[in-house]
Amino acid sequence: MLAAAWSAPARADRDVHFEPHDVQTAFAIGKSDDGNQVQYAVRLDADCAPVGKEPVFGYWREYDRHERLLSFGVLDHQGYGIASQEIKERNSHGALIELSLKALPKRPLDIRVHKGPDGQCLAQTTMLISGRLATLKKVFLQLGGLLSVKWVDLLGEDLDTRAPLAERLTR
Repeated sequence: MLAAAWSAPARADRDVHFEPHDVQTAFAIGKSDDGNQVQYAVRLDADCAPVGKEPVFGYWREYDRHERLLSFGVLDHQGYGIASQEIKERNSHGALIELSLKALPKRPLDIRVHKGPDGQCLAQTTMLISGRLATLKKVFLQLGGLLSVKWVDLLGEDLDTRAPLAERLTR
C-alpha cells in the first residue's frame, strides 16, 4: 500500500508560479525528516472553475529556505506524483475533481472547489479516513530510512460530526 518512493530526495526544476485565482494548498504532505512539504494546488479561473483537464499539481514548499516554492519534477514520477485526476462535476456552484496519488492509488481524494462569500476561490479535500468521509487536514509520513516509509498518518475531520479522525497506514 505504501510506496518507498515517498522519501526520495527532492529535485526542483523551477519556481512555481500561481495565477490570481489558484488555490495554493488543497492539501499537503509533511514528513518526519524536515519541515518541508509537498503541497497540491488547483489552477482555477476567475469563476473558480478548473483550468484545463488536469488542474491539480504538486509542488515542493521549502520552509527551511525562506518558503521557496519549487516544482518537484522527478518526484512527480514517484510517490508524490498524481496517478490520475478527473473533473467529475462542473456547475454554477463549483466543481469536483477526483484525484489519486501514485503511492495511494486505492485511496482517492475529492477536491471540491467553489467561490467563497468574498469572491475568493476555495477548495475542500475529502477522503475516507477510518472508514468515514472526512475533510483531509494533514498527511504525515514517518520515514524509516533511505527510500522507505514506516507509516503514513491520515488526519482529518468527520464531515458529519466534525470529530477528529486519524488512520495509520502501514505495509
